[in-house]
Amino acid sequence: MVVKGNQNVQAVNQMVSGREPVIYLSGTTSAQVQGVNPLAWALTSNVELATGRLLSSSDTGAAVIGDRLANSTFKLPVTLGRKITINGRPFTVIGILKPSLSGVGGGGDSSAYVTYQDAWDVTDINRDTFSSLQVKVYDKGQVDETVLGLTANLLMSRKVTERTQDFSITSAQAIKEQ
Repeated sequence: MVVKGNQNVQAVNQMVSGREPVIYLSGTTSAQVQGVNPLAWALTSNVELATGRLLSSSDTGAAVIGDRLANSTFKLPVTLGRKITINGRPFTVIGILKPSLSGVGGGGDSSAYVTYQDAWDVTDINRDTFSSLQVKVYDKGQVDETVLGLTANLLMSRKVTERTQDFSITSAQAIKEQ
């Protein structure tokens, strides 16, 4: 992968995102479903568990859910070991996140997190396609240089120009500065 080849990239979290119906007991809501790479998710985001555990690469049919989805979306709280249904497919809740303090790479209080393989099965994102990538760098002082290098490499590998560019790269630093 072009992104992993950059020497300042420590981890890449490939994500598949969609808004899907989530059912618990007799309640239904529309929630953000985030398919994540379990090997990189904890490194690339600032999620913190309230209870349970994060996803592992062998977790098919498992979900980690945000605090609001667990505790205030449905009539009864969703607890560990309970089943939720995401777009018609059952998932066992293995973790519940602490409330997030910010939206930047945060917990997504109303989100359900599953492996990206499971997310392809419950969203309309084509298999082997990712909605976004989260990257953790070794040296935060070289974020701007890393963004420039990744942009150049992605332009070449995707065979696009700056004018026809079909991707964007945003750093957490740039978001904070806005």
